[in-house]
Amino acid sequence: MFTLLYSATKNGCTAQKFNEKRDYQGSTATVVYNEQGSVFGGYTSASLVAVIGATRDDKAFFFPTEVIR
Repeated sequence: MFTLLYSATKNGCTAQKFNEKRDYQGSTATVVYNEQGSVFGGYTSASLVAVIGATRDDKAFFFPTEVIR
Protein backbone atom coordinates (compact mmCIF):
# COMPACT_ATOMS: atom_id res chain seq x y z
CA MET A 1 0.00 0.00 0.00
CA PHE A 2 1.19 3.51 -0.70
CA THR A 3 0.13 7.12 -0.49
CA LEU A 4 0.62 9.34 -3.52
CA LEU A 5 2.46 12.39 -2.18
CA TYR A 6 3.04 14.29 -5.41
CA SER A 7 1.78 14.30 -8.97
CA ALA A 8 3.17 16.76 -11.52
CA THR A 9 -0.19 16.92 -13.27
CA LYS A 10 -2.06 17.65 -10.03
CA ASN A 11 0.51 19.65 -8.03
CA GLY A 12 2.51 21.42 -10.74
CA CYS A 13 5.76 20.35 -12.32
CA THR A 14 8.28 22.25 -10.19
CA ALA A 15 11.06 21.20 -7.83
CA GLN A 16 9.53 23.42 -5.14
CA LYS A 17 6.17 21.62 -5.25
CA PHE A 18 7.89 18.22 -5.36
CA ASN A 19 9.97 19.06 -2.29
CA GLU A 20 6.98 20.52 -0.40
CA LYS A 21 5.09 17.25 -0.81
CA ARG A 22 8.03 14.88 -0.26
CA ASP A 23 9.98 16.50 2.59
CA TYR A 24 9.62 14.98 6.09
CA GLN A 25 7.66 11.95 4.83
CA GLY A 26 10.00 9.17 5.94
CA SER A 27 11.02 6.54 3.40
CA THR A 28 9.87 7.29 -0.14
CA ALA A 29 9.85 5.71 -3.56
CA THR A 30 9.87 8.03 -6.56
CA VAL A 31 8.66 6.89 -9.98
CA VAL A 32 8.94 9.22 -12.96
CA TYR A 33 7.15 8.79 -16.27
CA ASN A 34 8.03 11.27 -19.01
CA GLU A 35 6.56 12.23 -22.38
CA GLN A 36 9.16 10.14 -24.22
CA GLY A 37 7.83 6.97 -22.56
CA SER A 38 10.73 6.53 -20.14
CA VAL A 39 10.25 5.28 -16.58
CA PHE A 40 12.88 5.74 -13.85
CA GLY A 41 13.11 6.51 -10.18
CA GLY A 42 14.53 5.53 -6.85
CA TYR A 43 13.98 4.71 -3.20
CA THR A 44 15.34 6.13 0.02
CA SER A 45 14.76 4.95 3.56
CA ALA A 46 15.82 8.37 4.86
CA SER A 47 13.35 11.16 5.43
CA LEU A 48 14.45 13.82 2.97
CA VAL A 49 14.57 17.55 3.54
CA ALA A 50 15.54 19.65 0.51
CA VAL A 51 16.87 22.62 2.49
CA ILE A 52 19.38 20.46 4.39
CA GLY A 53 21.05 19.05 1.27
CA ALA A 54 22.51 15.60 0.75
CA THR A 55 21.55 12.75 3.07
CA ARG A 56 23.50 9.49 3.35
CA ASP A 57 21.39 6.36 2.97
CA ASP A 58 23.07 2.98 2.46
CA LYS A 59 19.67 1.43 1.63
CA ALA A 60 18.88 3.87 -1.18
CA PHE A 61 18.82 2.75 -4.79
CA PHE A 62 18.07 4.08 -8.25
CA PHE A 63 16.38 2.19 -11.04
CA PRO A 64 17.41 3.23 -14.52
CA THR A 65 15.45 4.36 -17.52
CA GLU A 66 13.24 1.91 -19.36
CA VAL A 67 11.34 2.96 -22.46
CA ILE A 68 7.73 1.76 -22.61
CA ARG A 69 6.11 1.74 -26.04
